[in-house]
Amino acid sequence: MLPLDDRSKLEDDLPNLTNLKVEIMAYHGSLMYLDFLQEPPPKAVKSSLGVDKVYLINLERRPDRLAKMKAVLAEIGVEFQLVRAVDGKNDVDEKFIARLGIQMMPEFKEPYHGRAITRGEIGCFMSHFNTWNDVVKNSYDFVIVLEDDVR
Repeated sequence: MLPLDDRSKLEDDLPNLTNLKVEIMAYHGSLMYLDFLQEPPPKAVKSSLGVDKVYLINLERRPDRLAKMKAVLAEIGVEFQLVRAVDGKNDVDEKFIARLGIQMMPEFKEPYHGRAITRGEIGCFMSHFNTWNDVVKNSYDFVIVLEDDVR
């Protein structure tokens, strides 16, 4: 950040300070406050950023990601709905695939790696699919869908 000059007020630099705090939180975890600061600064007023709903998809086995995202979204004042991710490791098995009628196209190869899609990729898709179903059910026009590892 540029140093404060005689003409600027701290309020003028609050957006830059917030961005800096969020950057630190995203890459290094939560912020600690010194004892002489009686309490952490007040959080931003909650907002859905002008859309109908903000969704956050989280793998239950990654509570660290959820904690980080809750802190970051609270810092910038984003109200969100938590969506439990479909976990490719724990949820997607042959029964899950059969129950949903998922059929792999035998000739399909994932373009980047040249292989069939993984159970993790199926879980990721199903997490988004479940979110889209909620969007349709609620007749939302505009939403934001975030994954728990967004930067």
